[in-house]
Amino acid sequence: MSILQDIPVSVQLDLNNLFVGEKLGHGWHREVYAHALDPSLVIKLETKDSKQFCNIHEWAIWDEFKDDPELSKWFAPCVAISANGSVLVQKRTGPIAKRPARIPSLLADTHINNWGTYKRRAVMHDYGNHNLFDVARKKWKMVDLPVDTY
Repeated sequence: MSILQDIPVSVQLDLNNLFVGEKLGHGWHREVYAHALDPSLVIKLETKDSKQFCNIHEWAIWDEFKDDPELSKWFAPCVAISANGSVLVQKRTGPIAKRPARIPSLLADTHINNWGTYKRRAVMHDYGNHNLFDVARKKWKMVDLPVDTY
């Protein structure tokens, strides 16, 4: 249950305007805005009827790899996600001149507009489309099922 459900629409719009800054860009499934109160962040809004769940994918990927030093360095960090995934807050990246020559095979949709710099290194800031399932399909193997311990 949302604490905002009883707030008038005019106040909700005012709240949006307080936090959502200038539009920085858009893609097929999302629009990206500056965070009005914190210039180190962006707000990604899943576009109406997208049904691609790119914010949820990015959040899940970041959450899975954030503690892996070899993989986390390739992604702009995610900071927060709304309950239904339509709003994602991510660290803002700077401009990049060119993409890295070699990248992990799980990255997809790797055109230059999906890259930026974060802490002076190249990172993807749009990784909602990925190759994780393709990589898993090619690399999976049979393993012994552990004995139940409960």
